[in-house]
This record gives sequence, structure tokens and C-alpha cells, in this order.
Amino acid sequence: MTIFGIKPDFPPGDDEMSIAIRDFNWSSTELGAIEDWSDALRSLIALMHGSAQPMFMTWGCDKAWLYNQYCVPTLGHKHPAALGRRTGRCVVRGLD
Repeated sequence: MTIFGIKPDFPPGDDEMSIAIRDFNWSSTELGAIEDWSDALRSLIALMHGSAQPMFMTWGCDKAWLYNQYCVPTLGHKHPAALGRRTGRCVVRGLD
């Protein structure tokens, strides 16, 4: 939700993934504008970004990918293109 025309700092933080999520054009996805995200989605993202463990989640019918900074090494060359992508395009091979 936009408050008095000012976009809230969500998710908070200056780490790579917080910035990437804020700067991503979510309006081009099924999730819609970040300002319109549900409290449930915001809560899960806040939980994920507060964790020091690699975490990712999918959301919506297209199962758009969201992940924290600790998941980046696992994604390897698929980062940052995996952000907001449909699950079928982001499948990560198991670690050898």
C-alpha cells in the first residue's frame, strides 16, 4: 500500500535481495505491484529475509520465485533472472 504517495521501504534492508525485490517490476507479473501485496505475502517475505538460512518461496498460480540473499549461491548463474520467474523456468539442480 502506498502511503501519501510514498512507497514503503519493503522489504527493509540494503542487502542485494531486498534491493532487488524493491526494484523489480512486479506489475509485469501475476503478483502485481508490490504496494498491493497482501499482508500474508509481505509477512512471509519478511520472515524469509530475516532468516540466515537459504530460503525461497513461490507465490500465485504462476508460482513466482522469491528468495533471500542466502539462496543466491545455490541459484548460481540463474540469479538474478530467477527472481519473479515462474517455477518451471527456475528449477535448481540438486547439489552434487
